[in-house]
Amino acid sequence: ELRPRFYAMLEAYQHGLQEAKPASGVRDAIDGWLARWWPRRPAWQFGFAMAMLLFGLWLGQRQTNVADDSLQLAQLRTELQSMRQLVTLSLLQQSSPTERLRGVSYSQLVQEPDEEVQSALLHTLNYDPNVNVRLAAVDALYSFGNQAGMRHELVESLRRQTSPLVQIALIDLLVKMREKQSLDTFRQLLQDEQLNHEVKQRVEWGIQQLL
Repeated sequence: ELRPRFYAMLEAYQHGLQEAKPASGVRDAIDGWLARWWPRRPAWQFGFAMAMLLFGLWLGQRQTNVADDSLQLAQLRTELQSMRQLVTLSLLQQSSPTERLRGVSYSQLVQEPDEEVQSALLHTLNYDPNVNVRLAAVDALYSFGNQAGMRHELVESLRRQTSPLVQIALIDLLVKMREKQSLDTFRQLLQDEQLNHEVKQRVEWGIQQLL
């Protein structure tokens, strides 16, 4: 009885091995792949490990370099903006109308002008003796129309302007901005008997547009 039982157990054991072959086959395949690629000599194993380590360091350094490049690019853009603002302020202070006109045009290259540049452009609009420079300042200040304070300053500037060309340009700008606070100033201009005829017509048109 013992021998038949022994053979039955042996047969069951062999059957279990057969069923486990698929799982062990995958493991054997992985082990075989590693055996083919992994060097057998210790020196080569060390060299292979060092090569893998250096490759990992190279990948990490490359990612670090990309981050550094992005940071340097952001710093470069900031410095470029600062330089453009300085150039704008410098040109606006020149005695030559041509240079001041260049300064107004250059200000439009500044993506986010600071308060100093905005104040310089407003000063140019209000006090520059050259009409062409003041007209250019009107165009440059349009980009700040989303600021309530700037719209108020433009309305105040219209009160002190004497050039019909600049007056008309400001009227058009305020209408384009839909600045209803300029209506009182428009009506005050109509009371001026010496107001230029073209300016008067433009003021009347502006009132109709804003009502």
